[in-house]
Amino acid sequence: MAEVRLLRTGQAPLQFAGELLAESKGKWHKGQDQNRYHDLSIYRTAAGTYVVGVAYRTCWQGEDDWDFADTTTAAASVERLLRDAIELSLGRAIGYPPSPAYGDRQARMLASLRERYEGQVSAVLEQHDDFAQRID
Repeated sequence: MAEVRLLRTGQAPLQFAGELLAESKGKWHKGQDQNRYHDLSIYRTAAGTYVVGVAYRTCWQGEDDWDFADTTTAAASVERLLRDAIELSLGRAIGYPPSPAYGDRQARMLASLRERYEGQVSAVLEQHDDFAQRID
């Protein structure tokens, strides 16, 4: 297991020994370089704890990057942690000036970020059998 250190905005970093189970990098989407995106990662520690990391990255002047990491002992809770993180990160995307003239553009920007993120969530959950929703 590798030693991992995940940043958390406004909190101390989360450090642990773990195995990377799944990840998705959002810098490139459908062949296009993105200037706002998310990187997602899921780890499992030796004790069986799952660690979810989400990094929001922006290249826009006046906007800040944001990092999230949290833990759970239940594989079924990993999806919930990923869902919680998108709501927190969308509040970081400043985008267009607050004005009715830019309302449509802002809505499209946020919708695009959410859509790409949801695709990444599906991609990381698909990478490991622990996260499949099993029915018998």
